[in-house]
Amino acid sequence: MSAVLDIDNLLESPLADLHALAGELDIEGYRLLKKSDLTIAILESRGAIGDEIRPAVEAKAQELAAIKAERERELAAKEAAEEEAREEAREAAEAQRAQKPRNQRGDRGGRSSERGGRNRRGGRGGERKGQAGEGRTPRERGAQAEGKRAAEKPESKSEAKPRANEPTTPLAGVFEPGSGGGGRLRTDLTRRVRGDADVPRGEVRRWNLQRGDLLQAQVKKARRGRTDFVVASLESVNGLDQAARKQAGPAFEKRDAAPIAGAYAKRTFKHAPVGDGSRLVITGPTRAAASEMLKKLAGELAGDNVVTTLVIVSARPEQSEVINGVEVIAGDATKAPEDVLPALELALERDKRLAESGRATALLVDGLDLLPSEKAAEIFNSARNLAQGGALTIAAAGGAGSPLEALASSIGVVAGGRKLKLDKKSSWTASK
Repeated sequence: MSAVLDIDNLLESPLADLHALAGELDIEGYRLLKKSDLTIAILESRGAIGDEIRPAVEAKAQELAAIKAERERELAAKEAAEEEAREEAREAAEAQRAQKPRNQRGDRGGRSSERGGRNRRGGRGGERKGQAGEGRTPRERGAQAEGKRAAEKPESKSEAKPRANEPTTPLAGVFEPGSGGGGRLRTDLTRRVRGDADVPRGEVRRWNLQRGDLLQAQVKKARRGRTDFVVASLESVNGLDQAARKQAGPAFEKRDAAPIAGAYAKRTFKHAPVGDGSRLVITGPTRAAASEMLKKLAGELAGDNVVTTLVIVSARPEQSEVINGVEVIAGDATKAPEDVLPALELALERDKRLAESGRATALLVDGLDLLPSEKAAEIFNSARNLAQGGALTIAAAGGAGSPLEALASSIGVVAGGRKLKLDKKSSWTASK
């Protein structure tokens, strides 16, 4: 196969397939490479020369990226047009349903007047029939009764207008998109509860809500549905009002990353710096208390005004203690480790949104290497210090020789006496 065909096939392949191929070819550090660089490394392992193929690879990568971006724009425009058409159709149908009873009542009234006129033209006996309703056929009396019932019938729930001055209460939570363009304000990251609130699709469009957005809302009682509340209005998203929200920068993944900076948790971890955007692995031999060190790190980060979340992938009953200022998400040791993934990913997206708005956040995961390797690497590699914004720091506790060590910026080793020291030989960055 020619080098050009190799380039096309490799660049169009999923990243997971390239990782599998790189692993078979024993390419070192392949998980840290961009797709284009990984393609070059694979081709080099097959005997191609990097300097000769690099321009072709980069050109092809740019071409594919442009095609993908154009397709995404076309798809987004198509979906927006379809949603707008559906919304207009729904509004027209609701208006027609609301108007139909009035038209029917008017038609019946017109026919009644016409019959009354004919009775009056027929003489005084007909006039008495028109006024008292006597002498009418059963069909005529039935039509009159039906018209009266239609006039008095209340609107259905789907057609009823919102009650004015409905009482509202404040509620805060994390946004999770749903089907149909709406979503849910989640008050508990671990599971859905009745105390959540439905978010109407109009609010989702108006505020351009993304998964993980932190919402401050006024909610009212829901008349039906799977939650007790529905959002009446949003007051802020990630601490920003609607005007400031419109001026917000690009998404987390599209922002430039700055070098790791700062130094947190200097008391317990003075020899293992934890900087904004770092990826820290705390490791050590069995019973070396790496999990305990991770909890100490969580407490100190929270004390340094960092939004801190501790996720215990497979928690034992004794690991459910409360840490001041730290949100703890505990998986169930009796279930598969993957069961904690929905809550972990929602917490990760929440931290990304907060970092976009300028906050320093930290996600600490005890047992991250128990999850599927590709998912664990994806989560761990999300850490970064944003050039314009805040930072997301990620730390994980695992056994000695964890595969996450290859992706870490700092590796802390639990030594004797349960003290943590920095493995300077393995760590390639360190904060001063």
